[in-house]
Order: sequence, then C-alpha cells, then structure tokens
Amino acid sequence: MPLLLSDKEQIQGLKAGDSSIYEDVFKAYYKDLCCYAYAFLGNSELSEEVVHECFCNIWIKRRTLTIQESLRFYLLQSVKNRCLNRLKAEIVRKKHLKIFQEELLNREQLFGEVSSDSTKYEDLKRELLKAVDKLPPRCLEIFELSKFQGMSYSEIAEKLQISSKTVENQISRAYRILRKNLPPEIYMFLLLIQFL
Repeated sequence: MPLLLSDKEQIQGLKAGDSSIYEDVFKAYYKDLCCYAYAFLGNSELSEEVVHECFCNIWIKRRTLTIQESLRFYLLQSVKNRCLNRLKAEIVRKKHLKIFQEELLNREQLFGEVSSDSTKYEDLKRELLKAVDKLPPRCLEIFELSKFQGMSYSEIAEKLQISSKTVENQISRAYRILRKNLPPEIYMFLLLIQFL
C-alpha cells in the first residue's frame, strides 16, 4: 500500500505519536520487511516476530528517533540488525547447548561408574567432605545448613539473622572455592550428589 505522505512527514508524524501514520507505515512496509527478514532467518514465524519487534521499538522510542536516511532504509537496517543479533544468539545458544550436553554425558558416565562401585563412591565422598571442612567458618556453616540439612536460603537467613543475599553469596563462594581446590572428578561428584 503506497503512502501519500512524504518521508519527512511520515517521520515527523511518528515522532509526534500520530497512531494513524504509524498504522499506515506498518501496513506499507510490513510484508516487504517480513520477506527481507526471512532471507536472513529462513523462518516465517521468527521473521514476523522480528518485524513486530522493530515496529514496537519504533513506537516506544518515537520521540528520540534519529533517521538520517529514508524511513524505508531505517526500517531495513533495523530488521537486518535484529536478524543478525538473533543469528548470533542462536550460534551462542548452540555452543552452550553442546557444552552442556558434553558435561551431562560426562556426569552420566561418572554417575554410572560411581553407582556401580561402592568403594569409589565412599572414596569420593570422603575426599569431598575433607574439602568442605576446609571452607572458611561462616561459609562452611551456611553450606552445611543448605546442603546437609536441606534448609532453604530464607530459612538459613532467619536462623542466622542475616539476609538471603548473604546466604546466596556464601553458597556461591563455597562452590567457587571447592571448584578451585577439588579435582574435576570430585567436583563433578559434588554436583551429582548434592549431598547424599
């Protein structure tokens, strides 16, 4: 659908918050932008989502819009940038998923070995408890309440008269110390059993 207003008038109307101009711009460019996004993403639903995001963003930031070129060029660039960001995010997601799957496989293998060998299980547990006992006193107290006694962060906070955030920080600190000081096999055992 061709627009009757000039580019400048369209931009001024958008900046002024004229919803009828916004609607006209949406109708005029929506299909072309979806086709453009599809060229990057190869997925119709995702392409429509990206275009909707672009239009929502334009409306939200309408008062501060800075459009140097034509409105069409601005829209194409916005869609292109969002598509590229989606593609980058997907690459990162797949990379993390692969790492997670490998880690899960390692844990399953270790769990299989440990559960079928009670001597190995006891050895790992003994080594782990030795390392836990070396944690700083406050850190050890909070870690034991959480992992040995199964108390929630809020329960620990109430018992020790500290904030839940302090509890969370101390638990994180414990994991950092243990990860640094334990051999990978024993640290993985800790993650597997979360204490037995």
